[in-house]
Amino acid sequence: MRSTASTVCPGGDRLPAGVAFPRSVEDVQALVRLAKEHGATLWPASTGHNLGLGEFSPVRETQVVVDLGRRMNRVLEVNETLGYAVIEPGVTFQALRAELAAAGDKLMISSTSGPPDGSVLGNALDRGAGYTPYFDHFGMTCGLEVVLPDATVLRTGDGALTGSRMASLNKSGFGPLLDGLFSQSNFGIVTSATIWLMPRPPVIRGWAFTFDEDADLEQAIELVRPLKLNTLCRR
Repeated sequence: MRSTASTVCPGGDRLPAGVAFPRSVEDVQALVRLAKEHGATLWPASTGHNLGLGEFSPVRETQVVVDLGRRMNRVLEVNETLGYAVIEPGVTFQALRAELAAAGDKLMISSTSGPPDGSVLGNALDRGAGYTPYFDHFGMTCGLEVVLPDATVLRTGDGALTGSRMASLNKSGFGPLLDGLFSQSNFGIVTSATIWLMPRPPVIRGWAFTFDEDADLEQAIELVRPLKLNTLCRR
């Protein structure tokens, strides 16, 4: 596999030491064990299309790319009553949108400025943002399933409790809140997670305003600030 980094980055092409396409969390565990045994460094990627946040091209040519998006791309659950979906890293914004539409279109995702084939989970873990009251994509995750560097599996929040029915709903009720350790970090490979979804409102309207002079910007900010402070969307 040849990297296409030269089309994006000034550093030129980087050839990885190899590329792996795991199908399951067990496959990821096996890769982590092999990497530890042979002293290899892994470069996990979701779909490689979260432009500006994360792509397939590794930092060093000696790294092994772990392509989580090729085969780990399932929507594991959609719960319309409680407003969430459990997804794998390869689930794209377009795929999740199609899944929600097929299920009755009662829930909506918070989209981004990126391409539709970007990873929902990849965007969230790199703290990407959207355009609804659920704009904080990482804040809307829960119940991460993570393969740690010793190949053990960690489930955050109530997911750590065997048989818990709250794993997708409560991320701060049991033990320390560990989710942030796996955001923009290399402490583990996230293999699935819950994303909380917004109930679709009956009407959606966009609006914009303009001002004539640059000097009016300060006044415009003062006028908008109360609106921002009194809504969920604090972006």
